[in-house]
Amino acid sequence: MPGSDSEAIPSPNPESRTPKGRSPKVAERKSPRSPVPELQKKRPSKLSELESQLAQLQEELKKAKDQLSSSESWKKQAQQEAEEAKKQLAAMSAKLDESQQQLMELCASEEDRVQELRKISQDRDRAWQSELEAVQKQHSMDSTALSSAINEIQKLKIQLDRVSESESAQADYAQSAHAEIQNF
Repeated sequence: MPGSDSEAIPSPNPESRTPKGRSPKVAERKSPRSPVPELQKKRPSKLSELESQLAQLQEELKKAKDQLSSSESWKKQAQQEAEEAKKQLAAMSAKLDESQQQLMELCASEEDRVQELRKISQDRDRAWQSELEAVQKQHSMDSTALSSAINEIQKLKIQLDRVSESESAQADYAQSAHAEIQNF
């Protein structure tokens, strides 16, 4: 294009100018070249428009890269938090398993203790029952002995009353005999 521009621009040197008696075709050639300066004017505006679009696209690319970087940063942070949460969950799960194991052991131990206490209680109940039965038996024997003693006492009292009556009768008889002897 620079070669074609040199033909369109008139040179200051008059000898290098084309004579005026040219054919009309030459004049026709000049007229299509007159829009070239307009095309050149359009090109810089189109170039600046393209540069503007390029700058805008570069700005959008930069924003997209920043967003991607931010997203990756958030993703990395979320992954770290997820890993930390997994670790905490695993630790809690292990503690829960350990607590459940301890609870099962404690329950088994308590069940053994309950069984032991039941056995002790049953043994104690049997001992008390045996002692109660012995006391009741002794009470029964004591009651029987007491009843027998009371019966014996009553028999002795009856015998004593008879002896007393007999002695009284004998004393009366002796007194009456004594009184008769004295009357003689």
